[in-house]
Amino acid sequence: MIKTKDFRAIMPTAEPLLDRLQDLYQDLPETRCSCEQPGVCCTYLPEITVLEAWQWIRCMQAMPESELTATFRKFVEFYLTNPARLSGCPFLVDGVCSVYKYRTFGCRSYGLWSQKMGRTRTRESRNGKKALRLMWKGFGVELPTDVVEFEIDYCDKVQIQGGKPLQDDTIMALLQQVYDLGEPLGDFQTRFETEYHSDFSFLMTSLVLGMKKALLEKLMVIKEIVQKGTETRLQRALDKVSPDMLNF
Repeated sequence: MIKTKDFRAIMPTAEPLLDRLQDLYQDLPETRCSCEQPGVCCTYLPEITVLEAWQWIRCMQAMPESELTATFRKFVEFYLTNPARLSGCPFLVDGVCSVYKYRTFGCRSYGLWSQKMGRTRTRESRNGKKALRLMWKGFGVELPTDVVEFEIDYCDKVQIQGGKPLQDDTIMALLQQVYDLGEPLGDFQTRFETEYHSDFSFLMTSLVLGMKKALLEKLMVIKEIVQKGTETRLQRALDKVSPDMLNF
């Protein structure tokens, strides 16, 4: 389990890498989307690299205490209620990204992949959700159909603002560079991938509850929401969130 002391340990190494991360982001063209449902693509959190996770933590630490606490609680709620509820990215405020400068590679590259690649990823996601539904059924939980089957088709409304369209292999090469940037963090990067599955909401929830408790609580919270329509356990968990937990 990643603990507060681990964040303190990587800080001297991670901080100088954030500027390089921003430089790599600039290799992707700026985009705008004419979608009639702004923010719908932010329904789920992207899979992120360990350095992007650190960047998000730094964004939260820079927030006023009340905003930090609210955002922290949203990440914990996202983890504990997904996939029983569609709550959306905690950084999405009124359909707008509140950390736009620090959005991840996954957010920035959405809409830049070829339609063929996009459709493939959408299909893989839908197949993954079918497997997820069966897994939860094994736990005695029948997930809401409108939630577990929610998946938008790959967006064709993204427009490049200057620059040229990128080939899929170019985008993949840039993603590899972003990933490789975290290599100096060593074991921290490996643990974020293998223990937390590159899931920022799981990482945040584990800081509050501990890893094993976060997994167990997720099962119990979703069972209560789906089977009883109440959220007593969820509120109990959210009450444990403190901004001091990100004080490192």
